[in-house]
Amino acid sequence: MSHVLDKSNVDHGASAPARLSGNPVEVPEGLAAKLKDIISKAAMRGNYSAEPQPEVEPNVDEVGADGASEETDSDDLGVSINEIDSSQTVSSFTQTPATPEAVQRMKDLYFAVMRLRKDKNKKDEVLFENAFCKATVKQVAEFFRVGGMLNTAVAAVGIFLLHSKYQNSSKMVAPFHISQSIWKGSFDNRHLIRFFSAYADEPLDKKDIVLFGVFDPPATREGAGHYCVVALNIKHRRFELLDSWHLPGTESGIRVINRMAKNIKQLWRNGSSERKKKKLDPANIDHFRLQHAVVPQQENP
Repeated sequence: MSHVLDKSNVDHGASAPARLSGNPVEVPEGLAAKLKDIISKAAMRGNYSAEPQPEVEPNVDEVGADGASEETDSDDLGVSINEIDSSQTVSSFTQTPATPEAVQRMKDLYFAVMRLRKDKNKKDEVLFENAFCKATVKQVAEFFRVGGMLNTAVAAVGIFLLHSKYQNSSKMVAPFHISQSIWKGSFDNRHLIRFFSAYADEPLDKKDIVLFGVFDPPATREGAGHYCVVALNIKHRRFELLDSWHLPGTESGIRVINRMAKNIKQLWRNGSSERKKKKLDPANIDHFRLQHAVVPQQENP
C-alpha cells in the first residue's frame, strides 16, 4: 500500500490519557464505547516473535577485524549493501487469520465511519485523541476508502494502541512520535531522552524486542511514502527490518534500517553511563547486526 505524508507536528508535550471525543458521534449502539478495542484488535492478523531463529552467517566483508559489525553512515549505500542482503534474513512473523468477531467489529467501524464522513457536521469529529495523536472521521474514512491511503494521523493512533496493548510485557511497540523523532535525529527531544533512559518507566534493557514503526517520506512532493518496521531485537542482539514492499538488498530498505540503527545506537550510547551504573545489559548495542526479516509481501505496486 502506498501512503501519503501527513506533515503535522506530533510532539505536543507530556503524555495524557487517551480518550474518545467529548462530542460523541452517531454510531451503531455500543460502538463508540468500544472504538479503541475495535481499532486495536480488528486488524491484528499476525504476531512478531523474538524467539530464536536459525543463525545466518554474515558476509566476510560485513564485519571488521575484531568481529564486530562496522559502523556505517546512513547515506553510504556502497558500504551498507553488504550488511543486509538477501542471504541475511530471519523469519519471525507468523500469520493468523482474523476471528469472525474481529471481522465484524471492523465492518461495524467501517460502515459507521463511511456514513459519518458524508455529514459535513460530523466529518471533522475526533474519534480518538491523546497528547501525541488524534484521528478524525475524515482521516479514518480516507484510510477506509477504496484506493485511499493511510495517513500519519491514523497510523499514529493504531501504533499508540499497540503500544498500550504490550505495556509491561517482554515486547514494546514504540509510539509513533518516538520513531519519528529518531528518524529526524532529534537527540535533544526530552521525550526521546526519557524513552532511552535507564530510569524510564519501562527500560528498554528489560525488553526482548522493541518495534519502531517508521514512515519513509516520498522522494518528491507528488510521490507516496511508505511504512515499515525496524525492530531492535535485544534478546538476539540485532536490528531487523520488517518491510512488506522493499525486498532484501534494495537500496530503499537499506537506507531506512541504516538511518534508524545509526540514530538508535547514538541514543543508546548517550545513556550508556546510566546503564553501566545500573549494571544493565547490554550496556551498548554498537555491535548489533543488521538483518532483513521475512514478512508477507504486499501485492499492490
